[in-house]
Amino acid sequence: VLLIDCESTEYEAYSFGGNDEEEKPTVVICNSNVTHSIGGGEYPIRVKQCAKALEAVNTVRKVKSLRHATMKDIDESRDSMDELIYRRARHVISENERTKQAAEALKMGNYEVMGRLMNESHSSMRDDYEVSRCVVVVMFRGISLPK
Repeated sequence: VLLIDCESTEYEAYSFGGNDEEEKPTVVICNSNVTHSIGGGEYPIRVKQCAKALEAVNTVRKVKSLRHATMKDIDESRDSMDELIYRRARHVISENERTKQAAEALKMGNYEVMGRLMNESHSSMRDDYEVSRCVVVVMFRGISLPK
């Protein structure tokens, strides 16, 4: 598994699975066959919404991108953004934090934490970023681990 820093282009490789068969997690990869276009639809809307969130955060603390913002930053600038923009920012910031936590969980071989983080990631994409589709939600419910 690679953790890629898209800003610096640095990357770090992580092992997925131990040497013992009992330690190896089961990974399910599914194709929903849902098509979308990055140039149209929701993507450019999300980019604009995140830009609005960044403007609001920059009234409290100057950051280059939401990647450098914290939950404290968006909470302190919440009065400068509506609920929708706040949820978009919360997704971006929490997803970045989950990614760091997932890398640490992989490093430690803690696949239970990794599974929980993946569940949280999907919930955030569905609820805060609103990019999950019904068919994906149904598939996810069928394969996700109980909480």
